[in-house]
Amino acid sequence: MAVDIGAGAIAIAGTLVSMIKIKVAVGGGSITPVGSLELDYALGIQVNEVAVDILKGSLMVDLRIEERSVAEFTIVDLLGTASFLQGQSVIIYDPDDTLIFGGVIDNPETIRTAPSGELLHPIRCIDYHYFADKRLVAESYEDKTCGFIVDDLFDKYLDGEGVTIGLIELGATLVEAIFNYVRVTDAFDALAEKAGKIWFIDENKALYFQDRGTSTAPWTLTGNDMAKRSKLSGGNPLYRNRQYIRGGRGTTAEQTEVFTGDGVTVAFTVGFPFEQVPTSVSVVDRAAQTIGIKGLDTAKDCYWNKGDATLTFEVAPEDTKDVTIVYYGQFPILTLAEDTDEIAAQLATEGVGTGYVDDIADEPTLDDIDASFDSGLAKLARFGVAGKHLNFPTVRSGLKPGQLLPVNYPGLNLDSEDMLVESVLIRSIREHLTYDITAIQGPELGSWTNLFKSLAAMKGEVIERLNVGTEQILIILVKKDETWEWEEEIAVTVLACTACDSVPVGGTTPIVC
Repeated sequence: MAVDIGAGAIAIAGTLVSMIKIKVAVGGGSITPVGSLELDYALGIQVNEVAVDILKGSLMVDLRIEERSVAEFTIVDLLGTASFLQGQSVIIYDPDDTLIFGGVIDNPETIRTAPSGELLHPIRCIDYHYFADKRLVAESYEDKTCGFIVDDLFDKYLDGEGVTIGLIELGATLVEAIFNYVRVTDAFDALAEKAGKIWFIDENKALYFQDRGTSTAPWTLTGNDMAKRSKLSGGNPLYRNRQYIRGGRGTTAEQTEVFTGDGVTVAFTVGFPFEQVPTSVSVVDRAAQTIGIKGLDTAKDCYWNKGDATLTFEVAPEDTKDVTIVYYGQFPILTLAEDTDEIAAQLATEGVGTGYVDDIADEPTLDDIDASFDSGLAKLARFGVAGKHLNFPTVRSGLKPGQLLPVNYPGLNLDSEDMLVESVLIRSIREHLTYDITAIQGPELGSWTNLFKSLAAMKGEVIERLNVGTEQILIILVKKDETWEWEEEIAVTVLACTACDSVPVGGTTPIVC
């Protein structure tokens, strides 16, 4: 039976205790709080879950955008009979009966506090991203939007884990995406970066893949909501205004190269390593040359390998005879994307020099120049802003990471501006919940709404191939049940004889039958 106790306070052993409802999926009955311990009240739920008593002041919930959220609290086990396991579900409600955290136990501990048998159980929890962390993806896609891929991965890997769909936006179209036995988390991270979006599984176990400006905060921040130690700081340790991308290998236009034989040379080196089997190889006064793979094929006129620039003949072309090789080659990709406005602003700040702030990223799976350039632009849009961080404590609830928070605080030169809530740290202090908020803003691009809209618009076109994993060849294991059809019969011949008294049969040794 579900029990519902409203928010407020109760007296336990002479102590006024606030109601923090924490539900843990375990078996057994509820523990009745007794004695003089100061506790926060926990409400159990139905089925095989049970209410637990929380040590006063032990609750901490750290909610973050694009990171795993965690929660910590200490369970008071007065009877000394409870036990908790990794993976058990945990749900936390605030005094207003609002769900603020959902996840699973990550690290349960047990501490014996007295000879009489009381136990303390410090519990560390992780949010529902746990279900994406524990599943591996082996899938490939062509010409699909990032949102389509997210939805398909949900159907195949998360639906069975009890995750539901919140909101999935389409995002950019990928020419190719290969996920070679990587975690669902890594696949979603890669898709979110390519599409300029964020993804998360919320406290209700619902999956979201959306722009960062999609959700708005339920209230506007003013000076009345902040404590005195609020702080506004600048700086961005990941700032850059020029982004190099060191990609994989691109494919050249069709190349035609002509060599002259000397009757001795069998190996001819072209200008680029071969990307694929040569289109044609011809030698004057010879029939069309057959082409095989080095080390694999035999009985061919000449041999090649992908990534190798040398074509080897079985028999050297005759002296003075032209050898014509038509092929597609490979070349290393290195692109540079620049934000000229940011460079000018940085130069004005520094007062001397170029204003350049360079960064390089290795993306060896990119095999197209345009795709590599798009990746550089995406990184500039994400990191190429002079950041501001607003840190403030409040007792007002309702803020979540990923929300756009309207800020009206002239004391810090923040007038009717939007800031992105980056993290929310919740603590239980003096019978109340307090919230430490970090909100961020990119001033050069206006509000975060405009920043992420421009990022999403830039990534709306068809973009690069996506390959997550160490190999480009994807092997899918298929488990099949089969019935063994054949059977075997063995014919056994039984040899028997009649009694022969004492007369030997077949030799000098008597055989007794």
